[in-house]
Amino acid sequence: MDRNEFDIETLRDGVHVVRRAGLCNIGVCVKDRFALVIDSGYLPRAAKKISSGVQNRFDCTIELLFNTHYHSDHTFGNQAFSCPILASERCREIMESCRATYWSDKEIEAARREDPHLIDEWRDLVITSPTITFDESMEYDFHGIRLIFQRLGGHSPDSSVLYLPKQRLLFAGDIAFGGRYPTILDHDSDPAELVDVLNKLTLYDIETIVPGHGITGGKEMLKLLVDYFAGLLEAGRQAYGKGISRDEAADWMRNRCHIPDIPFDERRHRRNSMSVWQYLDHLKDNRETPT
Repeated sequence: MDRNEFDIETLRDGVHVVRRAGLCNIGVCVKDRFALVIDSGYLPRAAKKISSGVQNRFDCTIELLFNTHYHSDHTFGNQAFSCPILASERCREIMESCRATYWSDKEIEAARREDPHLIDEWRDLVITSPTITFDESMEYDFHGIRLIFQRLGGHSPDSSVLYLPKQRLLFAGDIAFGGRYPTILDHDSDPAELVDVLNKLTLYDIETIVPGHGITGGKEMLKLLVDYFAGLLEAGRQAYGKGISRDEAADWMRNRCHIPDIPFDERRHRRNSMSVWQYLDHLKDNRETPT
């Protein structure tokens, strides 16, 4: 499947997920000829195509776009949507601050040079921040469907989920990954908090989980991720306690904490291991004990 092509999978009556090769999952809720879209991806042209495709397929108007978190692979398609954009206040704050750092004109140009695919895709990129925000949580009546938006953190400080209690369905953003190795980042992921968040979500009445990336699943997805990250943290503490360096720790942890029945992804596992070590080192720098 080309990056600009997509499939729409129906999960429930009026609840769908848009899948594109290698890119984030995009959720869609449709009721009374109105749609709510969850995340926009990082390719504006693809997002525009998806926006038009959703409206044409379901004969609806997109009422609201929800960003689960600020990462560019979930928000750079925002400019393709003319509706209000909802996210946590923390998400909006981080997106605004990134304009001067990770997303400065200089950094965007560097990214375009490194990836020829982005030369055209990001030629007219307009970073579009949320227009409506909530602090910790918000309930929303979407034409009779009860929606609960919650900021939980873990994967990033602003990571949020959308929970549909009646449908027993969760759009988890990158708090969850399905059928593949997850990703945490050394500059803004909190692996200990992520374990707490995943454990908290296992208590929800959920039948179906749509992860930020990968296949849809159930609570077993959360339990696998809890075991993986808890195991990484324990192995990281052992490595850190032995005085093993960041790069050496990644090699030392290579054969530890694998996810059962999922093909091993050495690149992601190594990155996650280094992120855990960096997290523990940050705790030490702040005079906290990495226990």
